[in-house]
Amino acid sequence: MGAVMALALAWAPGLTANAAEPTIEEIAALRTGAEAGQAAAQYWYGLHLEREAHAAAEAAQWYRRAAAQGHREAELRLAQILERGIGVPENPAEARELYVRSARAGVVVAQFNLAVMLEEARGGPRDLEGAAYWYHLAALQGHGRAANNLATMLAKGEGVEADREAAIRWYQVAAQRGVDDALYNLGVLYLREPNPDIATAQAWLRLAAARAGGHVAALARAGLKALEPAMTPELMQQARQLEADLKRQL
Repeated sequence: MGAVMALALAWAPGLTANAAEPTIEEIAALRTGAEAGQAAAQYWYGLHLEREAHAAAEAAQWYRRAAAQGHREAELRLAQILERGIGVPENPAEARELYVRSARAGVVVAQFNLAVMLEEARGGPRDLEGAAYWYHLAALQGHGRAANNLATMLAKGEGVEADREAAIRWYQVAAQRGVDDALYNLGVLYLREPNPDIATAQAWLRLAAARAGGHVAALARAGLKALEPAMTPELMQQARQLEADLKRQL
Protein backbone atom coordinates (compact mmCIF):
# COMPACT_ATOMS: atom_id res chain seq x y z
CA MET A 1 0.00 0.00 0.00
CA GLY A 2 2.80 2.40 0.92
CA ALA A 3 4.59 1.78 -2.37
CA VAL A 4 1.49 2.53 -4.42
CA MET A 5 0.80 5.71 -2.42
CA ALA A 6 4.36 6.85 -2.95
CA LEU A 7 3.99 6.16 -6.67
CA ALA A 8 0.78 8.20 -6.81
CA LEU A 9 2.45 11.13 -5.08
CA ALA A 10 5.48 10.93 -7.32
CA TRP A 11 3.19 10.83 -10.31
CA ALA A 12 1.14 13.88 -9.37
CA PRO A 13 3.41 16.45 -11.06
CA GLY A 14 3.66 14.27 -14.15
CA LEU A 15 -0.08 14.43 -14.72
CA THR A 16 -0.36 18.14 -14.14
CA ALA A 17 2.76 19.47 -15.86
CA ASN A 18 5.19 18.63 -18.63
CA ALA A 19 7.01 15.77 -16.95
CA ALA A 20 8.14 12.33 -18.10
CA GLU A 21 5.32 9.97 -18.96
CA PRO A 22 4.79 7.07 -16.52
CA THR A 23 6.21 3.71 -17.48
CA ILE A 24 4.12 0.63 -18.22
CA GLU A 25 5.25 -0.81 -14.89
CA GLU A 26 4.12 2.30 -13.03
CA ILE A 27 0.73 2.24 -14.70
CA ALA A 28 0.34 -1.43 -13.83
CA ALA A 29 1.25 -0.71 -10.20
CA LEU A 30 -1.37 2.03 -9.97
CA ARG A 31 -4.01 -0.22 -11.48
CA THR A 32 -3.13 -2.91 -8.95
CA GLY A 33 -3.59 -0.42 -6.15
CA ALA A 34 -6.84 0.82 -7.68
CA GLU A 35 -8.22 -2.69 -7.96
CA ALA A 36 -7.21 -3.31 -4.35
CA GLY A 37 -9.51 -0.46 -3.34
CA GLN A 38 -6.99 2.28 -2.61
CA ALA A 39 -8.75 5.61 -3.22
CA ALA A 40 -5.62 7.57 -4.13
CA ALA A 41 -4.58 4.95 -6.67
CA GLN A 42 -8.10 4.90 -8.11
CA TYR A 43 -7.99 8.66 -8.57
CA TRP A 44 -4.54 8.78 -10.17
CA TYR A 45 -5.24 5.80 -12.37
CA GLY A 46 -8.45 7.49 -13.49
CA LEU A 47 -6.51 10.66 -14.22
CA HIS A 48 -4.08 8.66 -16.34
CA LEU A 49 -6.94 7.08 -18.27
CA GLU A 50 -8.57 10.44 -18.90
CA ARG A 51 -5.52 12.50 -19.83
CA GLU A 52 -3.11 9.99 -21.33
CA ALA A 53 -5.28 7.16 -22.65
CA HIS A 54 -8.26 9.44 -23.54
CA ALA A 55 -10.67 7.02 -21.90
CA ALA A 56 -12.90 9.39 -19.93
CA ALA A 57 -15.75 6.90 -19.48
CA GLU A 58 -13.48 4.36 -17.80
CA ALA A 59 -11.81 7.13 -15.83
CA ALA A 60 -15.20 8.20 -14.50
CA GLN A 61 -15.73 4.71 -13.08
CA TRP A 62 -12.50 4.92 -11.11
CA TYR A 63 -13.28 8.46 -9.95
CA ARG A 64 -16.64 7.22 -8.74
CA ARG A 65 -15.02 4.44 -6.70
CA ALA A 66 -12.56 6.87 -5.13
CA ALA A 67 -15.27 9.46 -4.49
CA ALA A 68 -17.33 6.84 -2.66
CA GLN A 69 -14.41 6.60 -0.23
CA GLY A 70 -14.37 10.36 0.33
CA HIS A 71 -11.53 11.26 -2.04
CA ARG A 72 -12.24 14.94 -2.71
CA GLU A 73 -10.18 15.37 -5.88
CA ALA A 74 -11.92 12.37 -7.43
CA GLU A 75 -15.29 13.72 -6.35
CA LEU A 76 -14.52 17.07 -7.97
CA ARG A 77 -13.23 15.55 -11.21
CA LEU A 78 -16.24 13.23 -11.48
CA ALA A 79 -18.55 16.23 -11.03
CA GLN A 80 -16.73 18.13 -13.80
CA ILE A 81 -16.97 15.17 -16.18
CA LEU A 82 -20.69 14.73 -15.49
CA GLU A 83 -21.40 18.45 -15.76
CA ARG A 84 -19.72 18.77 -19.15
CA GLY A 85 -20.51 15.32 -20.54
CA ILE A 86 -16.86 14.41 -21.09
CA GLY A 87 -16.94 10.85 -22.39
CA VAL A 88 -20.19 10.18 -20.52
CA PRO A 89 -23.76 11.48 -20.84
CA GLU A 90 -24.25 14.87 -19.21
CA ASN A 91 -25.77 14.62 -15.75
CA PRO A 92 -25.90 18.12 -14.24
CA ALA A 93 -28.13 16.99 -11.37
CA GLU A 94 -25.57 14.47 -10.10
CA ALA A 95 -22.74 16.91 -10.80
CA ARG A 96 -24.48 19.48 -8.62
CA GLU A 97 -24.85 16.96 -5.79
CA LEU A 98 -21.17 16.09 -6.00
CA TYR A 99 -20.19 19.75 -6.01
CA VAL A 100 -22.26 20.25 -2.85
CA ARG A 101 -20.29 17.52 -1.06
CA SER A 102 -16.92 18.89 -2.18
CA ALA A 103 -17.93 22.50 -1.52
CA ARG A 104 -18.94 21.66 2.03
CA ALA A 105 -15.52 20.06 2.48
CA GLY A 106 -13.91 23.37 1.50
CA VAL A 107 -12.81 22.58 -2.07
CA VAL A 108 -12.67 26.06 -3.63
CA VAL A 109 -13.20 24.98 -7.27
CA ALA A 110 -16.28 23.02 -6.22
CA GLN A 111 -17.60 26.06 -4.33
CA PHE A 112 -17.26 28.20 -7.44
CA ASN A 113 -18.70 25.61 -9.83
CA LEU A 114 -21.62 24.97 -7.50
CA ALA A 115 -22.33 28.70 -7.28
CA VAL A 116 -22.42 28.94 -11.08
CA MET A 117 -24.84 26.01 -11.32
CA LEU A 118 -27.09 27.53 -8.65
CA GLU A 119 -27.06 30.92 -10.35
CA GLU A 120 -27.80 29.44 -13.78
CA ALA A 121 -30.38 26.86 -12.56
CA ARG A 122 -28.33 23.95 -13.90
CA GLY A 123 -29.00 20.55 -12.39
CA GLY A 124 -31.80 21.93 -10.23
CA PRO A 125 -33.76 25.07 -9.37
CA ARG A 126 -32.19 28.51 -9.39
CA ASP A 127 -30.92 29.59 -5.99
CA LEU A 128 -29.42 33.07 -6.00
CA GLU A 129 -28.92 33.20 -2.24
CA GLY A 130 -27.06 29.92 -2.38
CA ALA A 131 -24.99 31.14 -5.32
CA ALA A 132 -23.96 34.29 -3.45
CA TYR A 133 -23.09 32.20 -0.39
CA TRP A 134 -20.76 29.88 -2.29
CA TYR A 135 -19.21 32.68 -4.37
CA HIS A 136 -18.43 34.42 -1.08
CA LEU A 137 -16.75 31.37 0.43
CA ALA A 138 -14.74 30.74 -2.74
CA ALA A 139 -13.74 34.40 -2.92
CA LEU A 140 -12.53 34.27 0.67
CA GLN A 141 -10.26 31.40 -0.38
CA GLY A 142 -8.71 33.49 -3.14
CA HIS A 143 -10.83 32.56 -6.19
CA GLY A 144 -10.73 35.65 -8.41
CA ARG A 145 -13.69 34.88 -10.63
CA ALA A 146 -15.81 34.08 -7.58
CA ALA A 147 -14.96 37.54 -6.25
CA ASN A 148 -16.02 39.08 -9.57
CA ASN A 149 -19.31 37.18 -9.66
CA LEU A 150 -20.06 38.00 -6.03
CA ALA A 151 -19.47 41.67 -6.79
CA THR A 152 -21.93 41.50 -9.68
CA MET A 153 -24.60 40.01 -7.41
CA LEU A 154 -23.95 42.75 -4.83
CA ALA A 155 -24.15 45.42 -7.52
CA LYS A 156 -27.48 44.08 -8.81
CA GLY A 157 -28.94 43.03 -5.47
CA GLU A 158 -29.39 39.44 -6.66
CA GLY A 159 -29.40 36.87 -3.86
CA VAL A 160 -28.06 39.49 -1.47
CA GLU A 161 -28.99 43.03 -0.49
CA ALA A 162 -27.63 45.53 -3.01
CA ASP A 163 -24.42 47.08 -1.72
CA ARG A 164 -22.49 49.30 -4.13
CA GLU A 165 -19.48 49.79 -1.85
CA ALA A 166 -19.14 46.06 -1.16
CA ALA A 167 -19.44 45.40 -4.89
CA ILE A 168 -16.60 47.85 -5.56
CA ARG A 169 -14.41 46.15 -2.93
CA TRP A 170 -14.95 42.67 -4.37
CA TYR A 171 -14.43 43.86 -7.95
CA GLN A 172 -11.14 45.37 -6.78
CA VAL A 173 -10.18 42.06 -5.19
CA ALA A 174 -10.99 40.27 -8.45
CA ALA A 175 -8.95 42.80 -10.42
CA GLN A 176 -5.98 42.26 -8.11
CA ARG A 177 -6.31 38.53 -8.76
CA GLY A 178 -6.05 39.05 -12.50
CA VAL A 179 -9.71 38.94 -13.55
CA ASP A 180 -9.84 41.43 -16.43
CA ASP A 181 -13.65 41.48 -16.50
CA ALA A 182 -13.53 43.18 -13.11
CA LEU A 183 -11.70 46.19 -14.60
CA TYR A 184 -14.57 46.81 -17.01
CA ASN A 185 -17.20 46.06 -14.38
CA LEU A 186 -15.69 48.69 -12.09
CA GLY A 187 -15.79 51.24 -14.88
CA VAL A 188 -19.48 50.55 -15.45
CA LEU A 189 -20.31 50.56 -11.75
CA TYR A 190 -18.71 53.96 -11.20
CA LEU A 191 -21.00 55.39 -13.88
CA ARG A 192 -24.17 54.33 -12.10
CA GLU A 193 -26.55 56.76 -10.49
CA PRO A 194 -27.08 58.29 -8.01
CA ASN A 195 -23.40 59.23 -7.64
CA PRO A 196 -21.56 58.66 -10.93
CA ASP A 197 -17.81 59.24 -10.88
CA ILE A 198 -16.79 59.85 -14.47
CA ALA A 199 -13.06 60.26 -13.84
CA THR A 200 -12.78 57.00 -11.89
CA ALA A 201 -14.91 55.19 -14.46
CA GLN A 202 -12.62 56.47 -17.20
CA ALA A 203 -9.55 55.21 -15.33
CA TRP A 204 -10.94 51.68 -14.93
CA LEU A 205 -12.18 51.53 -18.52
CA ARG A 206 -8.76 52.62 -19.80
CA LEU A 207 -7.18 49.81 -17.81
CA ALA A 208 -9.70 47.32 -19.17
CA ALA A 209 -9.11 48.47 -22.74
CA ALA A 210 -5.34 48.09 -22.28
CA ARG A 211 -5.20 44.84 -20.32
CA ALA A 212 -8.24 42.80 -21.25
CA GLY A 213 -8.73 40.94 -24.47
CA GLY A 214 -11.59 40.06 -26.78
CA HIS A 215 -15.05 41.35 -26.06
CA VAL A 216 -14.09 42.90 -22.70
CA ALA A 217 -11.54 45.22 -24.34
CA ALA A 218 -14.04 46.04 -27.08
CA LEU A 219 -16.71 46.94 -24.52
CA ALA A 220 -14.22 49.08 -22.63
CA ARG A 221 -13.26 50.97 -25.79
CA ALA A 222 -16.94 51.54 -26.57
CA GLY A 223 -17.45 52.88 -23.05
CA LEU A 224 -14.53 55.26 -23.42
CA LYS A 225 -15.95 56.47 -26.72
CA ALA A 226 -19.31 57.14 -25.10
CA LEU A 227 -17.62 59.13 -22.31
CA GLU A 228 -15.67 61.42 -24.63
CA PRO A 229 -18.27 64.26 -24.72
CA ALA A 230 -18.27 64.44 -20.90
CA MET A 231 -14.49 64.39 -20.44
CA THR A 232 -13.29 67.90 -19.68
CA PRO A 233 -9.51 68.53 -19.49
CA GLU A 234 -9.77 68.53 -15.69
CA LEU A 235 -11.61 65.19 -15.62
CA MET A 236 -9.14 63.69 -18.09
CA GLN A 237 -6.23 64.76 -15.90
CA GLN A 238 -7.91 63.19 -12.86
CA ALA A 239 -8.57 59.99 -14.79
CA ARG A 240 -4.97 59.64 -15.93
CA GLN A 241 -3.66 60.19 -12.41
CA LEU A 242 -6.09 57.59 -11.06
CA GLU A 243 -5.09 55.19 -13.80
CA ALA A 244 -1.42 55.60 -12.87
CA ASP A 245 -2.23 54.98 -9.20
CA LEU A 246 -4.28 51.89 -10.03
CA LYS A 247 -1.52 50.45 -12.20
CA ARG A 248 0.81 50.59 -9.21
CA GLN A 249 -1.77 48.86 -7.02
CA LEU A 250 -2.49 46.12 -9.53
